[in-house]
Amino acid sequence: MRILFILVFFVFCLTELLSQGNSSVKTISGIVYDNSDSTTLPFASIHIVASTYGTVTNADGYFEIKIPERHLTDTLKISFTGFQSCLINISQTDSTSSNYFLKRQTNFLPDFELIEYRDSLTTILFEAFSRLNLNYPKQQYYQDFFYREMTFFDDQIVRLIEAAAELQDFGFDSSIDRQRVKVLELRKSDSFIERSLLARIAGYGKRNGILIAIKQDFLRRYKRNNVFHSFDKDPFLAFYDFQFEELVLKDSVNFYSISFKTNPEKKEIMHYSGTLMVNAENYAIEEFQYVLPDMFGNIGKDNPERTEELNTAWNRNGQYLSKTIIKYREFEGVYYPYFIQCVLPESSSAVKKDGTGQQFTEYYVVFNETYISKRDFDRVKRRDKLVSKDLYSIEFDYNEDFWNNFSILDLPRIDKNALKLLEADQSINLQFKKQGNEK
Repeated sequence: MRILFILVFFVFCLTELLSQGNSSVKTISGIVYDNSDSTTLPFASIHIVASTYGTVTNADGYFEIKIPERHLTDTLKISFTGFQSCLINISQTDSTSSNYFLKRQTNFLPDFELIEYRDSLTTILFEAFSRLNLNYPKQQYYQDFFYREMTFFDDQIVRLIEAAAELQDFGFDSSIDRQRVKVLELRKSDSFIERSLLARIAGYGKRNGILIAIKQDFLRRYKRNNVFHSFDKDPFLAFYDFQFEELVLKDSVNFYSISFKTNPEKKEIMHYSGTLMVNAENYAIEEFQYVLPDMFGNIGKDNPERTEELNTAWNRNGQYLSKTIIKYREFEGVYYPYFIQCVLPESSSAVKKDGTGQQFTEYYVVFNETYISKRDFDRVKRRDKLVSKDLYSIEFDYNEDFWNNFSILDLPRIDKNALKLLEADQSINLQFKKQGNEK
């Protein structure tokens, strides 16, 4: 009888343990709009208050997030620079999709005069870059992230790769090459990328998109490669012309919106331009965007016809050669990246002189959660070193159950019309199964 009781008790405990391991979740989804004109807000931050768990809206303003059991009594925050944030009580919210409207909080100051020393443009920039050591992580941390890579032939997707992965980072003081990444799950479509014979022989295009995207973190590269002495001697600040654009409010906190572009007197090949969003309270750069608008910059003065021809062929929809957006989120006084997007040309072999046949690849990284305590580190398995290996060449087991239950970030929501070329012979899901070994 005693043995039977112990056995029943053991089975009961095991059942309880298994039930705890399969914790229930709640899914919250919706579209985030600008309240003033009902336009959608792409890449708005969606996260649990007082934590780093979250996602972003996609290019259409849509988001979907699965709430773990440990956060069911917490508050979800939707925020976007220049708008008043929206707070959602998770326990009182059902799982039906909703619309969320954010109110603008932007103060336009076209005739802004830099009066106080603290608000001078030179001071803002000097403080922002000299405080990188205070505002960004010095110690190692871990992040879970979702990765998507889409290659476009004009407006048609010709290859799609998605991965769920983990990152081990040793802090902004360390080299990016020290970072370690473990790819947990991977899925990929067929590939219809066009490459010239020379490009295939040279191995052009065989690159690790995760490595490319993560290395776009400009502030990380800047802090590692530059020693800040003074405004006029700093390599980055001296190279660009800066201009104060507007003072932006977010949750009653002022942000300086500052644009920059390459000084026209600099005899460099490539000219960049972009914007910074600087927190006025602690000078943290919470958003950094930059584009490479043309191919050869000042070289075009010597051969304008050839330069125009190249720019027509290479520029994405006539707008830019490459684009990068990086966003950071504060947690316990330190800012961690939570969103990276970069767009780069894929191959010149499909490009015609009239600009048709352009091939561009878009890379997206969304960090779901950041772990900074030793207790969290112990829960994470050892990472594999991040190497420059073509993700498309990796063999993998396709775990359909994982992807069906994964909090897919839907980033961006893939337009069905853009999939016509890729799905001409077979659906994406069948391609995922064919490319991998189905579990």
